[in-house]
Order: sequence, then C-alpha cells, then structure tokens
Amino acid sequence: GTSLQATNDLKGAVAAYQEALKRNPKYLRVLNNLAAAYGDLRMYKEAVETARRAIALNPAEADAHATLGQALQQLGDIPGARAALTVAARLDPK
Repeated sequence: GTSLQATNDLKGAVAAYQEALKRNPKYLRVLNNLAAAYGDLRMYKEAVETARRAIALNPAEADAHATLGQALQQLGDIPGARAALTVAARLDPK
C-alpha cells in the first residue's frame, strides 16, 4: 500500500491496506496509513473512523492522533482537531 500511496495511486493503496487488514485487523501502521489515504482522497469521515480505530488499539500512537486531527480539521471540527493535534504533539514533540 505505501508504494501505491507514494505514487499517488490512492485508490490502489486503500484496496491494498484493506486487504492487509483482512489478514490482520489490528495492524496499527496499516490502519494509520489507510486513514491517511482516506484523507488524501477527501474521504474525511472514513479517515476519522479509521484513525480512531488505530487510537483504540494504541492510544500512544502519535501519528494516528495527527491523522485524526487533520481529518477533523477538514470536516470543520476545529476543537476536535486541536485536541487530537495537541495529543499528537505531546506524544511526539519533535
């Protein structure tokens, strides 16, 4: 999926991530990558849902909080976005 996403084949990346999740639904990195791909496709509700699934698996995953924040921002939920991005920054201050 990541190679497809890198070449901007976002629909192909989504399909690859979904297939990987069928084999391992708790694959955190794939969940976050899927959420990011949904965001790139402007499928923000799906991005939020998927990022929240990743966070439920590991609340300390800064990337998932950042992905959630970006998707919430696009949906106009500025307080929610700010909260998610604040958590991401606290977890990974670099």
